[in-house]
Amino acid sequence: MKFVLQGHYRQKIFFFSLLVTFAVAGLQSCSVNFVPPYDKTLSDQVTQLMKEIDVFYLEMQEYNEDERNYERFIEDYIQIEAELKSLYFKNKVRPLNEESTENCLIALQQWQKYKARHKARDSLSTANIELQNTYMHDVLYYILVAEEAKKDELNQSSKKE
Repeated sequence: MKFVLQGHYRQKIFFFSLLVTFAVAGLQSCSVNFVPPYDKTLSDQVTQLMKEIDVFYLEMQEYNEDERNYERFIEDYIQIEAELKSLYFKNKVRPLNEESTENCLIALQQWQKYKARHKARDSLSTANIELQNTYMHDVLYYILVAEEAKKDELNQSSKKE
């Protein structure tokens, strides 16, 4: 027994096959990004902030421990906190950027804790200076690496096209 398709069934199969072919071809050429685009100014801001924090703590170490009173460093604390807030809000308004935003918030909150601790004790030991500097650099480094990875993602997706 021979199976013969009638004309309108052949047309439906043909159009269905054509639709599937275009759908597969279309999906292979499309890419979906779940990462915000790379922002060089943000990356530069993080790098500059790392430098400012480093200078802040290096200058503080130049004083004897009993000379490291909070009032001497209040302007630097305020300047760095303002930069951290700026970094946080810039990340917060970017879509698909929850991880970087969270890391910026962690850095900001930790800086505020360090500032409050220094204010309460009115001095800071060399060991605490080194620990705080290392911690802040680590958090900012993660933010920087995440931003630079977005640049790599952008380069990879442009190569695919």
